[in-house]
Amino acid sequence: MYLKNWLLTGLILLPMLVFSQRKHTGKKQEDLYIIRNDSLTIPLDEVILINPRHFSSFKEKKYYRWYYQKVQHAWPYARLAAKFLTELNATIDNIPS
Repeated sequence: MYLKNWLLTGLILLPMLVFSQRKHTGKKQEDLYIIRNDSLTIPLDEVILINPRHFSSFKEKKYYRWYYQKVQHAWPYARLAAKFLTELNATIDNIPS
């Protein structure tokens, strides 16, 4: 029974120990830029910082999150509607009257 527990524990933990670490591949040459042979720059994504939101009650925070999710869901459709409206206005302007 004691040996069986050790084998079972080893079979469970061994793969976790072996496959949990990734090998360090280093940086690719395409990711680094050399400027005048003395500086390295790495391209980064733009980061936008805003002040944290403060709510006076949990209900207000819950409403904000609900409203935010609704806006995020509707935003692509609003952009699409704006694009169609712009095209429609351009088409109407080209119609001779």
